[in-house]
Amino acid sequence: MKTIIRFEPLLGGYLIMDAGEMFLIKEDNIQEVLAELKDYLIIKNDQHPKNSYSAPVRVQIQVTPFCNLSCLTCAVPEIRKDNKLMSSYFLKELFHKLRNYGVLSLEWSGGEPMVRKDFQIISNYAFELGFNQNILTNGLMIGRESIDFLIRNFYQLQISMDGIGELYNIITGRPAWSSFLSSLDIALESYLNSKLTIAVVVQEKNADDIYSLVEFCHQRGVRKIRISPQVPIGRSGMISWTDYAIVINRFRKQWPKIKDYALSKDMIISCFLDKPLIKDGFSQEIISLVSPGGYSFLYINAYGEMYPFPFLSSKEFYLGSIYKDDFSKVWNDSIILNKLRGISYATIGCGGCLSECSFADRYLVYAFTGDICGKPLPHKECSLNLTERR
Repeated sequence: MKTIIRFEPLLGGYLIMDAGEMFLIKEDNIQEVLAELKDYLIIKNDQHPKNSYSAPVRVQIQVTPFCNLSCLTCAVPEIRKDNKLMSSYFLKELFHKLRNYGVLSLEWSGGEPMVRKDFQIISNYAFELGFNQNILTNGLMIGRESIDFLIRNFYQLQISMDGIGELYNIITGRPAWSSFLSSLDIALESYLNSKLTIAVVVQEKNADDIYSLVEFCHQRGVRKIRISPQVPIGRSGMISWTDYAIVINRFRKQWPKIKDYALSKDMIISCFLDKPLIKDGFSQEIISLVSPGGYSFLYINAYGEMYPFPFLSSKEFYLGSIYKDDFSKVWNDSIILNKLRGISYATIGCGGCLSECSFADRYLVYAFTGDICGKPLPHKECSLNLTERR
């Protein structure tokens, strides 16, 4: 496997990614690093847009909009019948283009990525080119025959699980709990366990049951859990922030108990209610802590259309077609991306706060308010009393 190394002018050093973790190597130390690598490719970018990397670090590719479940809170828009999906041949050409720009990581999404028949061929090709890979999956197609492929190719498998037993069936829209459990156990019995993250979306139907879900995961052997908010797009439909705030409040009462339980069991758990401390003043002024879209991340849907982020993929955020438009020009000159890059904590009224905040994420604010530049959504964790200021 080749290692992709990129000189990043924004940081004045070389970026290398290993197992999904990015490292910055100073110019003075790069030769020492290269001496330890067997096969590598160096990409040297000279310029970068204001408040942005010179190219995306990570690109999420929707390989198919099709899925074997029908989840209530799925954010994927309805399948379009008038557009052809990107072929495996075209995707392979795209990988070379992305690598030449210094993209380090590919993230696979759907629908369900693994329902695509040529997915293993596509992923294997990306692996040989040196990309770190992550997959967002419902886990149903994990079987003993796919374990070696998954262990080899991916640094993380994020598996969706929003309920247990019948609640799982209700939320996914299919009687699939027993099949899911079998696939999960196969994954946990293998070396995939260390790469597996269970992803939970807080919603009206499960807001009171997440402690039981975390407890179940521990008993099964799951080590990592990620808890996220519902985004009202796609099948998830319309829900007001006023109504969803009530759902969050139900979950909020449980969160300290859930967190204490997980930590006592040596589980790694992250939640959108937590607010990590910003480590340096520079990071406060860039978009990375408000939303990665346009700063370090780009999204390409199954039809070859580019957008800042999967949750910012409506027509007003259309950046261009990967078939027709120059990728570098889109990244550098897009009015939409440059608008996003101009949004910092200071511009949205959070300049005095020293914490990263999920309630300030641009996709979440836009989904609930329609204003991409709007203030963070009102939340009880806010130390600046944004709720009162709105």
